[in-house]
Amino acid sequence: MSELGDDSADKVESTAKGRICWKEQDVFKRLVTEKKGYGTVCFGHGFFFRGILRALGYRAIATATRNNAIWNTSLGTPALTPIGHTILLATVPGHKIPFLVDVGFGGIHNLSLLSKPVPLIAGAITGSFTPPEEYRLIPGDNTESSLEPNPCAPCGWWLHARHSTTAPWRTISYFTLEEYTDKDFEYFVYSMVTMPNGPGHTKLFCIKVVKGPSGILERYAVAGKFATKQVGCGEKVVIETFKSEHERIDAIRRLCGIQLDVADALKHMAKRKIALPIQESSRL
Repeated sequence: MSELGDDSADKVESTAKGRICWKEQDVFKRLVTEKKGYGTVCFGHGFFFRGILRALGYRAIATATRNNAIWNTSLGTPALTPIGHTILLATVPGHKIPFLVDVGFGGIHNLSLLSKPVPLIAGAITGSFTPPEEYRLIPGDNTESSLEPNPCAPCGWWLHARHSTTAPWRTISYFTLEEYTDKDFEYFVYSMVTMPNGPGHTKLFCIKVVKGPSGILERYAVAGKFATKQVGCGEKVVIETFKSEHERIDAIRRLCGIQLDVADALKHMAKRKIALPIQESSRL
């Protein structure tokens, strides 16, 4: 399941109101009922997908990853972020081995991070929805933990990815099998929105994933002052550069199909550090 729709509209709204739409019923209303092209962040997509899996008869629990902040610049020891991305562990009826199921978080560089379900089997390689990208899980311990590592009984799993069969494996994230409840995620989401250095204040990011004419996934993204397009796991190409907030909002509407109210979006962005210049003719 790809991270379809809009991340930015949610952040623009949430930082003003101190909330993010992430609970299953709220996300259903946002994605299905309202039909405005809106999306949400990984928390919302993850919990919505959890509800779908459970309704289909799968056992699915939510946990969270610590992402490797230097995955693209170093093959060495990971530098882990705080817990900040939702993943699911799903079990097929009649089978004991769970699968890592991830809605993705938009992709990074030439990795789409749209993996197919990855079995929790050490070293087993799984394909992607954007081949030839590949994934694997390696059992291990948190490299930043003060606990003594136990090679015989590691505490968690490392997710590795590579964009081709000849590329080196890169460490994407670390997670354990502990289930986090809705109450836990309520704290995670609140921190993300309210912390001054959190993504709710420092980033505006919007992604739309669609199937192209040839059946290959195409990803349109609006981030910062650029809009990019990526076909499969190829290189991202800058297709637009924005000089004003009005241009960026227009791109979110056109490229990602988000029915943002322009005046409302400009009002919410006006006093934010991440805002682009606002044209005088656009001011309220």
